[in-house]
Amino acid sequence: MKLINIFRIEPEKPSFDRDRTLTVKGVAILMLLFYHLFHEAEALQRLNVNYAPFSERVFLTLAGFGNLCVGIFVFLTAFGICRKPEEREVKGAAANAPATNTPAASASGAGSNAGKNPALRIAMKEACKRAGKLMGNFLILYLSAILFFWRSLNLPGLYGPGKQGFLYGLADALGLAALFDTPQMNPTWWYMSLAYTLIFLVPLLRAAYKKVGPALIPLVFLVTFLIPMDEGLAMYAPTAALGIWAAEERIPDRVTTAYANTPSLWICSLLLLALIVPLRQNFYVQESFLPVVDAFAALLLVLFAGGLLHRIPVLRQILQFLGKYSMDMYLIHTFFYLMVWQPFVYRFGYFLVTYLILIALSLLYAVILGGIRTAGRFLLSDLREKVTKP
Repeated sequence: MKLINIFRIEPEKPSFDRDRTLTVKGVAILMLLFYHLFHEAEALQRLNVNYAPFSERVFLTLAGFGNLCVGIFVFLTAFGICRKPEEREVKGAAANAPATNTPAASASGAGSNAGKNPALRIAMKEACKRAGKLMGNFLILYLSAILFFWRSLNLPGLYGPGKQGFLYGLADALGLAALFDTPQMNPTWWYMSLAYTLIFLVPLLRAAYKKVGPALIPLVFLVTFLIPMDEGLAMYAPTAALGIWAAEERIPDRVTTAYANTPSLWICSLLLLALIVPLRQNFYVQESFLPVVDAFAALLLVLFAGGLLHRIPVLRQILQFLGKYSMDMYLIHTFFYLMVWQPFVYRFGYFLVTYLILIALSLLYAVILGGIRTAGRFLLSDLREKVTKP
């Protein structure tokens, strides 16, 4: 039965669920790896990359478009946070609502935070849990990178001696280095600061959306253009706002249903995708309008991958498997293609072979790391059970 399921068209469940999200993440991580391997003309020449049958211009355009992957991850983060089951918010609101009959409730008054916006309070609690889980997972990845690549690392030279080195290393180990502007072992880990920021920012933006509706989108665009802020946040806050809008208005659910009922949308999606690639890579867009274009391009790719590609047998399972490990692949692949194993990754010359090597190395590392985390959780759970037994 499992083998049959692999080869069947996916017609059921019009909702944009976790499986579809994993499919989109699989597409995003493939775009990321392709971008980092091939987006620089100088590197293509220096490393003797054979990009036939493409011309250099077309190949660099396709590789550069892969940078949209970050926008896709941001969109999915905002979308996923907003699509948490509403029942949890309702239950949390009932549990935190003040009992108006009691003296304590009279003392606290109707102006308490729980009474004003219990949903936001619950969302921020969830954000703390999400951030803690992300930090724990990253710490394990950080330690694994030290153990695996220790011969090629110079941590004392990176962090410095004494207390300074300890504090810099601790910030990096927790994924906070970019927030504090301290040294990072891996340049790709800048994304961790954006991830932490989004975890706490999205619930606030969602609360604002409940008040102003879709007007939140142009408001966020204006704020990012007019007010100086972190470069990454300015770049991707509009995409997060669009993800909130898509979640609240159930846009992906509607489009997914339309894909199932209107085959002509497949052709329209492919045409739009063919147009958005050169538009995004246009020089003037890159210089001045990238946050705007990226937000809507990320939405298009999410709808295309989750609504259309998810319906294709075999490809669906491959993308979901990659999507499951996409975060670890994102955070570890730079060691392979740039920092430590670059000669091996590029040694065969032809771009497709290079691409497959990086996918395989990153995925293998992520799968092993995932197994270590699972085993660790199992051992901790077993130990906790033994300790708590009478």
